[in-house]
Amino acid sequence: MSLSARLVGFGFALVLCTSAAIGWGLTQAATHDLRANLEARGLAVARGLAARLAGPVRAGDPRGAQRIVDAVWEENDVARVTVLDDMGRRLAERDFQLPPFAGSEARVIYPITGPPGADGVKPAIGLVRLRLSPKGLEARRARYLDRVVQISAAVAAGGLLVALAVGLALARPLRRLQRVTGE
Repeated sequence: MSLSARLVGFGFALVLCTSAAIGWGLTQAATHDLRANLEARGLAVARGLAARLAGPVRAGDPRGAQRIVDAVWEENDVARVTVLDDMGRRLAERDFQLPPFAGSEARVIYPITGPPGADGVKPAIGLVRLRLSPKGLEARRARYLDRVVQISAAVAAGGLLVALAVGLALARPLRRLQRVTGE
């Protein structure tokens, strides 16, 4: 194998390994951020539902509560919504037919509050419980991973061209030196 081919191979391997390590690190960091973002998204959905459900829950209207829960758009991060009154009775429920996270780690519970009392404190009159689904998280992670792979491939291709240029540029004077000393 010629010297220029070895230099190109070494340079390309170095760029490829560096690109793969950076891609792996970015993917791990993004996965952690996406999990944190999932909880925030679930909390935002629960907060919005709690505000709209205060009237029907205060009135003890299960049909009104169910209409509000049924109006929830198709949300890839939510597997199930359950609305309970202050006595723990189920007023409304919707199952989005999505697989939930295993265990209790991906649940959001948000209070439904009534009007403030004489002391200015809003009493809890019910709860919104969300069971989160990994479906949306996995889709966002797959999109991110696709982008990282595309960028890594572009960096590797650019690295190959740079390694080729540097290998050829370094090999030329070394070949001349070899001819001069070998003759």
